[in-house]
Amino acid sequence: MKPKLRYKKTPPEIIKVIGLFYHHHLTYNLFKCEHIFDGENKNLDILFLKQADYHAAGQLLLQRRFVLYLPEKVERYKQMYIKLSNKAITAIHLHREIAWHGVKPLNKKYIFTHARQLAPGIVVPSFEDSLLIHAAHVLFENFKLGPRELKWMPEYLKMITNFNYLREQTIQKRWNSGLNIIFKKLKNDQKITASEIIAVYLTKLNLKEVIYLFKKCLRFLLSRYSWRRKGALFAFIGVNGAGKTTTAIQLEKELQPLGQFLHNKIRYYYFGWKPFSPWAKMISRRFNNRDLFKKLTSASNVKGQNELFKTNKSKNGIKKWLGQVYLVLFYLFNYGEYLLRYAIEIYPRLRKGEVIIADRYFYDLYGQYPSSRNSSVLKLLFKLFPKPDYTFILDTNLSSLLKRDKSSALKFSLKEQRRIKPSRYLGIQQELYKSLSKNPKTVYLLTQNNQNITTNKITNFCWRLIVAKRFPY
Repeated sequence: MKPKLRYKKTPPEIIKVIGLFYHHHLTYNLFKCEHIFDGENKNLDILFLKQADYHAAGQLLLQRRFVLYLPEKVERYKQMYIKLSNKAITAIHLHREIAWHGVKPLNKKYIFTHARQLAPGIVVPSFEDSLLIHAAHVLFENFKLGPRELKWMPEYLKMITNFNYLREQTIQKRWNSGLNIIFKKLKNDQKITASEIIAVYLTKLNLKEVIYLFKKCLRFLLSRYSWRRKGALFAFIGVNGAGKTTTAIQLEKELQPLGQFLHNKIRYYYFGWKPFSPWAKMISRRFNNRDLFKKLTSASNVKGQNELFKTNKSKNGIKKWLGQVYLVLFYLFNYGEYLLRYAIEIYPRLRKGEVIIADRYFYDLYGQYPSSRNSSVLKLLFKLFPKPDYTFILDTNLSSLLKRDKSSALKFSLKEQRRIKPSRYLGIQQELYKSLSKNPKTVYLLTQNNQNITTNKITNFCWRLIVAKRFPY
């Protein structure tokens, strides 16, 4: 059995990753990791001497259920893998060079030559290299002296004995003036100005690095003004009482750490029926608010709501034809209302990278109204309506549906108490919703066993999809 690594207050997930690389005999160096050893962070930066080890480390992380978040197409010389577990994010930055924004300020061979081993598997740069790495990170990545640099750089200055090494490294990479600026700012407790950063960049950059930075900036601008949905949309549909609201709210909570990491919001959104447009509000008031749908569906069959369970049995051809016209108008009315809400309330947030967890969706129209099963118009509207990234159809057994407490859903959707539908109506709803599971990117789930198990399954699926959508290369 392989011994477990331990070092100071290093978080368990991080120490597992370090142990994984150590036991596979990869040659690495842990840099900018002082805060990790103190248990203050879950972001590990690790440099590899060999290209083969760098690629092997990525494969090992994928095997441990990490997901590639930042590929090299986003930033040259490094990759970032992340994992969501127990509502916590672990981020592993794999580096094949010491570089930021494609700029290499240090020679990694020297870093491995002077490396220090603090414990089995814990290999870090020398004091001189640690100081240089923090200084380069300030100049070429953060553009300011943060709390971490202000804490550790003065400590390394006290321990350094070979100042000639600092000078040789920075002169070789053409940023010695930048190091002098850092020392001056530390001594006088001053902030670095934008003009000083620009001056260092102009001295440091070669033609190859200039071209790379130009392409990176252009790609950033194009992505920023792209119409592409950068966020993710997950829709929960299903028979009344199957646990859609509960599951959607739990999923929102489970994904919050990922939202904080990505600096984007995770939103619960009730996408069930509510009047949105001025004309819908006017018609809704005319038909007594939520009774609008009931009135329209009743109007499509002269014998009332119960006739929804009967098909093509009208003896009066004119009334039957009028019923079909009402249904088409009903579907078109709903399509316009849902599309307007999507365009105004959902799509702009998806463009900004937010994650929307929709409790109900336009597809519920098919499951809620049995008369929809023979409608070619509704099928066409489904194809035209913007599709979620994934749709989850929730279901449970009929006895549970008849006992289901609706109070948890009231504060999110309905103002009035909902009455449980007849068992026959619920049974038809179940059949209709289940038939939708044949659609692409749709998952059918039974919630009757354990709500937490269902939520965990959905969470594990959703967070990976969210990460994959950020940079779809």
